[in-house]
Amino acid sequence: MLTRKFVKEGKKFVKLENPVTGQVIEAELAPREVIDEISKQYEVKLEYNFSVEPAEVKPHDKVNLSGYFEAPDREGEYEIDITIRTKGYSHMLPSVVKFQVKKEELVIFTAQEIIQIVNQTFGERAKGCDFKLPDAKYYGAKLADIQAVLQQTKINRLPYIIEEETGVEAYDCDNYSSALMGAFQCDPYKPEWRPTGKQAVFECWVWWKQNNKVYGHALNCAILENRKFIFIEPQNYRIFDVPENWHIFYMGR
Repeated sequence: MLTRKFVKEGKKFVKLENPVTGQVIEAELAPREVIDEISKQYEVKLEYNFSVEPAEVKPHDKVNLSGYFEAPDREGEYEIDITIRTKGYSHMLPSVVKFQVKKEELVIFTAQEIIQIVNQTFGERAKGCDFKLPDAKYYGAKLADIQAVLQQTKINRLPYIIEEETGVEAYDCDNYSSALMGAFQCDPYKPEWRPTGKQAVFECWVWWKQNNKVYGHALNCAILENRKFIFIEPQNYRIFDVPENWHIFYMGR
C-alpha cells in the first residue's frame, strides 16, 4: 500500500493507493476527537450480568446473588471479592469464592485463515485490502496479553505533533500505530516469552464516510483466539469492535 499525506484547505488528508487493485481513496485524517468518540462507542468490555433477590430487605436479611461473568483468557486461580457500597458506606467481602481457568491448547492461524477472518468480518468493506502478512502462521491473540502491553507502556501519552512552520508530519496516527506495533513485537516486559510478538496483532489503515466526509486513520488490530477481530487505538488505548461503516484498506506488519 502507498500512502501520501497532504494538506488541503488547512486540513490534513491522506491518499491511500492499492498498487495491486489500483484503488485510490482520498480521505481526511480523522481528528482525535472523532476517534475517541468511535472507540468509546464500540469499546470491548467484559461481559457480565448479575441480579439480586429480593431487591428490598431489612437489616441482616439474606440477599441472593446470581448471574455470570466472562472468565479471563489467562490460565490460573482467581478469587472473587464483592464490595457492597452506598453513599457513606462501603464493605468488602474478601475471597467470596475461587475458580480455576485451565490451560487451553494454543490456537494457531495461517496467514490465509487470517485473511478469511478479515473478509468474513468486513464483507465487501474488505474488498481490495492490501494484506502484508510476512509469517505463514500466527498464534491467536490473547486479550490479557494485549492489555498487559497497554498497561506497561505509555505510547498513548505521546503528543500529537505537526510542525506547521516546516510542514513536517512529526507524529500522527501512523506513528502511533507503528510505535505500539513495536511494543507488541518486542514486549520488553516479558523477554522470556514475548507473547504478542508471536500473536496475530497488526497495523492497519481504515477509511469510512461520516457526516458527508471521508476519513482515513491508522491504528492497530488483532485476531483473538475465538476468531474475533478487534481494533486497538494507540492514541487512547481503547480496544473496540468493528464499526459498521469502516472499510479496511491495509493490514500487516
